[in-house]
Amino acid sequence: TSETTIRECQGILERHARSFSAAAVFLSAAMRRDAAVCYAFCRLVDDAVDEARDAGSAAHEMQRLEEMIEGTTERTPIVAAYIELAERLGFGLDPARDLLAGARSDLSQVRVKSDAEFLEYCYRVAGTVGLMMCGVLRVSDKAARRHAVALGMAMQMTNICRDVLEDAERDRVYLPEARLACVGLRHDDVLSAAVTSSIGDVRGAVRAGIAEVVSGILDWADEHYESGAKGFRFIPVRPRLAIMVAGRLYSEIGAVLRARDCDPFRGRARVTPLLKLTLTVRTLLTWFIDALHRPSARLELPARVSPK
Repeated sequence: TSETTIRECQGILERHARSFSAAAVFLSAAMRRDAAVCYAFCRLVDDAVDEARDAGSAAHEMQRLEEMIEGTTERTPIVAAYIELAERLGFGLDPARDLLAGARSDLSQVRVKSDAEFLEYCYRVAGTVGLMMCGVLRVSDKAARRHAVALGMAMQMTNICRDVLEDAERDRVYLPEARLACVGLRHDDVLSAAVTSSIGDVRGAVRAGIAEVVSGILDWADEHYESGAKGFRFIPVRPRLAIMVAGRLYSEIGAVLRARDCDPFRGRARVTPLLKLTLTVRTLLTWFIDALHRPSARLELPARVSPK
C-alpha cells in the first residue's frame, strides 16, 4: 500500500470520524494506519449510498464495490489497501461482504419491522466493523469477537437514535414497527413528524411516543455497551485505551439524548469538545487504575523445564 493511499485514508478518518479520530491517538502508529484504511473503506461504502445523485447511481456504485471485493473488476487504491489489510490481519472479506449487504438495504425506502431485523441491520453495518477492529488491534482470542460485535452494534443503535430526523428525511425509519406499535404509532407517524418538525408542529402524543421508543433502544444499546466493555480485557493494554475512549464518547451521545427526554427532534445530539476532554481524562484514569491492578500472568512452564 502506497504512502499516498495511507495519507488519503488518514485524512478521511480525521475529517469524518472525530470521536474515533480523537481516541486513535492512543493507538500505535501501525494500528492508526490500519484503522484509517478500515475506516476509509467503510466510508466508501457509506458514501456510495448516502452521497449518490440518485438510487440508480447508488446501486451501480454498490455493485462496483462488490465486484472489487470479489476481484472481478479493477480495484481502487483504497479498496486494494483494505483487501491487503484484511488478508494480512486475518479477518478476511466476510465482514466487508456483510457490510455491503447492510448498505445495499439502504438503497430504497427503509421500514424496519422487528427487533430481529433491527439487530441484523446493526450487525451488518457496525458489528462487522468490530470484527475488523479485532484484526487492527491484534486481538486473536475468538472469545473477543462477540464483545467487539456488541460494541459496534451499540454504536449503531446510538446513531439510529440520534439520527431519527435525518433518516426520516431520507425515507428511512429504523425504529422497529413492533416497538412503535407498542406506543400506538406507525412508521408513517415518524415520517410525518420529520416533515412537521421543521415548522414546530409535531403533535405531543407522537413526539412522546417516538421518544419512548428511542429511550428503549438507548437502554438496549447500554446492554451492548456493557457486553463490549467485557471484551476490553482481550485488547492489549495500550490500544485498549483507544477503544475505551471511543466507546465512552459514543455512549455519551445517548446521555445527551436522555437529557433532552430522548426527543430526537430537538436538534442533533452532540458531545461538546469540553465534555469530550473531560470524558477522555476520566477514561484515562480508569484505564490506568485497571492496568495498574491487573494481575500479572503466571508463566506456565512445560513439565520438563526446570523453573530454576
